[in-house]
Amino acid sequence: MANLASTRARKLAFASAMILGVALTVSSIVGHAHVGCERSSPNCRATLGVNASDIQSSRITNQASESADSVQCQKTFFSPDVFERLSQQFGILRCFRMPGSDQWVVIGNGMSLAAKATPPPPSIGGAMIAIETCGQDEVPCSNPATEHDFRRFIVSYPPSPSSGRLDLLDLVGTHLIQVINAYCGPFTFDTHTLHWYPTSVATVQALSLGRATLLEPVPAPGPVAGAFALRSHAPSPILRSCPATTSQ
Repeated sequence: MANLASTRARKLAFASAMILGVALTVSSIVGHAHVGCERSSPNCRATLGVNASDIQSSRITNQASESADSVQCQKTFFSPDVFERLSQQFGILRCFRMPGSDQWVVIGNGMSLAAKATPPPPSIGGAMIAIETCGQDEVPCSNPATEHDFRRFIVSYPPSPSSGRLDLLDLVGTHLIQVINAYCGPFTFDTHTLHWYPTSVATVQALSLGRATLLEPVPAPGPVAGAFALRSHAPSPILRSCPATTSQ
């Protein structure tokens, strides 16, 4: 009983510390979303940290604001051919494993790498977050240097996948990803349920404590298999999920 109480106390302390961190950062995230991140605005390019001169060569970045405990994908994570297809389809990529998790994450920002326009137009497949979950006995799957098959990934689209913008802001815990989806605003993506939620302190607290059933996710295009997403155009936006559009 003493060990059980000690374990519960440690879990409660971890959750409390995580929620405190969320409370300190969410307000700045929400404010940042309204800087003016539309495709026609140069602010969108600035928030990504990619210069116009090197946009063509910046196919992938592993530098992220996520936790230092996340595991970064190695260059051999995808074959060269698959990597090329992914970058053409989904734009600039981020690839990592969630901290303390068995899930690999690939984020495509939805910005075309082929166009020379400033700012670039949306990519063919749009913005997305793809998730691969490794089994307990799948040792090769857990290796960041092992070649992975994108067909094993499930692709989830934000409410506005064809906006040409999906910026990673932060990771919370082992399964929450905070992003800004262009004019559509800030969202928190749950890698366990594949649902999107408006970013707020209350929402992230509930998700961190495993109380997702108390929340209403925002409507978004349905998840699809990686193979299907690689050959498909970006789904149409669901504008009712974009609160920022009400002020335009």
